[in-house]
Amino acid sequence: MSFELSEQENKILKKWLTKHDKKCRFSCGIIGGRLTYIFNPTSLGCLITVQCGCGGKICLTDIINEW
Repeated sequence: MSFELSEQENKILKKWLTKHDKKCRFSCGIIGGRLTYIFNPTSLGCLITVQCGCGGKICLTDIINEW
C-alpha cells in the first residue's frame, strides 16, 4: 500500500510550513524527522494530516467537499 500527496495537498502543506516555520522553535526531530505524515483511510476517502514535532498540525484533506 502506498500513499501520496496530490499537487493541491502539496501546495497547502508548503503554504502552511512557510507560515508555521516563522513561529516554530522545533528545528528537527529524532534523526531529522520533524514532520509526521498520518494517512487514515476511511470509507469516504483518506484523511491526511501532517504534524510537526512541536505539536502543530494541519489536515490536508477536506473529505466532505470531495465526496
